[in-house]
Amino acid sequence: MNLISMSLFTQQSRYWYTLFPAIIANLELYPGFRIRLHITAEARQHPANAILDSLADATPRLEVYEYSDPYTDQEPTMWRMRPLWDSNVECFFPRDVDSVPYHEELRALRLFLDHSSAAVHSIRSYHLHTTLLMAGLCGFKNDRLADFRAAVPTYEDYVALYQQHAKGSPNFQWGCDQEVLRILFWPLRDRILDCPIGNCAPQCPQYGVMSAAKEALALVSLDDLNADLLSICDEITEVPWGEFKGFAGRPHGDFRSYLQRMLELPLESCQIAKAVFAKHPDLKEFYA
Repeated sequence: MNLISMSLFTQQSRYWYTLFPAIIANLELYPGFRIRLHITAEARQHPANAILDSLADATPRLEVYEYSDPYTDQEPTMWRMRPLWDSNVECFFPRDVDSVPYHEELRALRLFLDHSSAAVHSIRSYHLHTTLLMAGLCGFKNDRLADFRAAVPTYEDYVALYQQHAKGSPNFQWGCDQEVLRILFWPLRDRILDCPIGNCAPQCPQYGVMSAAKEALALVSLDDLNADLLSICDEITEVPWGEFKGFAGRPHGDFRSYLQRMLELPLESCQIAKAVFAKHPDLKEFYA
């Protein structure tokens, strides 16, 4: 099983405005993948959770995992790494609930899936993306990471290592998932396939990671995907910065105007969502 792994741990409505379009886009643009949403019990108190429950009931490829674990700051973003210890998962890709995939990201992921030796995927699409792994733009092949799990046997051990490092750095709490990735996967960097897209240059040579040429990415076909949905997602990620058109993982505060266009497409996930929304007229704020 291949997964898109997300987390939601807030009742801020801006994330609920983006959640449903992100679910639809990922279901359709990653054919055959499941979405696993890790959510806090507190976040499920939001009124729009009623839509999420209905959508999960109607969509077998959408899994919602609720947690009541205590946490501080941004720690639930690390929950996206839980599938690394799930023996039923072959590959998984942590993503943000306030972004959608676009064509360069999709090509990079397909290149990684077909790669003969890479175990970890890195996508960087903006020139300030200089860390080893972007927490919402990475990916993992579980069958090639047995040695990592031998060293870190459980997710709880992973968190314990994060907490150990956090104690020694007062600035570690912000972006904690990204920092722990950088620290714990540094020894495996020769198995990372870095895909610089957008206006990113190849990763620092001293890092010793594999780097995918942009020419190779351009050859990856997306002809099996719905062109209209892909065009909508490209618009969402479009930014007016220089010559490049998209910004993978671009955070967005409100997808609702784009959602209306998605719901008109003759795609299974779009039509399921449209039917679900119709059952919740009192929550129209979150889909209209």
